[in-house]
Amino acid sequence: AQRLRQAARRGAQIVALGGSVEDWKMTVASTLVAAPSAWAAELANVATAIGAAKGVSAPAQASQGQATDAAKAIADALLSGERKAVLLGNAAIQHPQAATLLSLANWIGEQTGASVGVLSAAANTVGAQLVKAQPGQGGRSAAQLLNDQPAKALLLLNTDPVLDGPNAAAAAKAVNAAEMVVVLSPFKAGPVVEFADVLLPTAPFTETSGSFVNAEGRLQSFVGVAKARGETRPGWKILRVLGNLL
Repeated sequence: AQRLRQAARRGAQIVALGGSVEDWKMTVASTLVAAPSAWAAELANVATAIGAAKGVSAPAQASQGQATDAAKAIADALLSGERKAVLLGNAAIQHPQAATLLSLANWIGEQTGASVGVLSAAANTVGAQLVKAQPGQGGRSAAQLLNDQPAKALLLLNTDPVLDGPNAAAAAKAVNAAEMVVVLSPFKAGPVVEFADVLLPTAPFTETSGSFVNAEGRLQSFVGVAKARGETRPGWKILRVLGNLL
C-alpha cells in the first residue's frame, strides 16, 4: 500500500475494482463498484475491451464479456501506460471465483504488458507456503473444511475463523458442528471461547522469536522482546510436544 501511495504521488493513475469506494489515503482516478458476485464479470468486461482494442480474441473466461464504458476506460489506461501493474487484493484471493479472477488478470497482464501481482492475506502467507502448510494430495482446503466438507476435529493456531475468515456464518456453523476443537491462542476472548473444547495459551509475537517471509520473498527474522508468562509457550513448541505425544 505504501508503494502504491508513493507511486500515486509521482503521478501514477490508480484504478480500482471493488465492492465499495474506499479511502485508500491516496488519489484514485476511478473506482468500478460492483457486488463481489459480479467481479469476475466486470474483469471479463475489461478483458473484452482490451481484446477489442487490440483486435485479438478475449479469453474463454470472458466469452460473455461486454466492452462497457467503464471497462474501456480501464482498458485504455492499461494499454496507454508505460509502467503498469494489475494487483489482486485479499478479497480477490478469498473470492469463490479466485481462480477465474487470477486467470483473467494474467491474460490482461500479457496483453497490456502489465506485471501481475497478489497482495498476500497475511504477513507470513508466503512463509506458510514455503514450509508446505497447505493441503497435500487428497487434503482439504480451509474453505472446504468450513463449508461443504466439514471436519470432525479442528486444530486452530492463532486464528478465530469466525472473526478472521471471509465467511463468518459458514465458519461458525463448521466450528460448532465439529466434535473437537482445539485452539492455540494468546487471547481468551471473542467467539473462540464459545466453541473451543480445549484452549491452550500461546505466546504473542512479542514473546517469541521466529521468521516471516513476506510477499516479495524476503526473510524477516525477529526476536521476542519479553519472556513468555506463566505456562504460555510459543505456538511451535506446543505443536512440537503434541507431535511427540501423537
